[in-house]
Amino acid sequence: MNNFIEIYDNVLTSDQCDNIIKHIDNSPNLQKGKTRGGVNLQLKDSWDVCSKFSDETEIDLTIYNALWECLTKYKIKNPEIEKIQHWGFEDDYNLQKYFPGGGYSHLHCEAGEKNTCHRVLVWMIYLNDVTDDGGTEFPQYNLTVNTVKGRVVLWPPSWTHHHKGVISQTQFKYIATGWFSFML
Repeated sequence: MNNFIEIYDNVLTSDQCDNIIKHIDNSPNLQKGKTRGGVNLQLKDSWDVCSKFSDETEIDLTIYNALWECLTKYKIKNPEIEKIQHWGFEDDYNLQKYFPGGGYSHLHCEAGEKNTCHRVLVWMIYLNDVTDDGGTEFPQYNLTVNTVKGRVVLWPPSWTHHHKGVISQTQFKYIATGWFSFML
């Protein structure tokens, strides 16, 4: 049975991932990560750079082009998504840095609140390898996706796809993450 979680490897090159990590580490906009309820280190312990595709920086375009490639493949494997109209890239997305011992360990979904019900798909790009845990767990599917540099993961945002970060106690983890949403 299809779980609608799609994994695409080698979508970004090692150099592209390294450039994004360098951008995160040097960004003056790096701030404590928030959930819908604000900063809550019991739920999410990260440092985030809030970004917008509409800024059209080199980083934005690199990520956008990589996601477009994956979305095209996703639609081929899951053609029923083409029946949904008027959706596309949500402009806002996050670049995230997790220190060893940090992460988003709280089980959650991406369309679980009033302000998130417009989301159609979630996307995440792993920007580095993490070999000591560090993946993303989908317990409903008995699946943990390993953190592999350049890997893109797409999945539905709703209650059917609760997930959480698997915390690495020894290694940093860098990701880019965002959504495809209804165009409101």
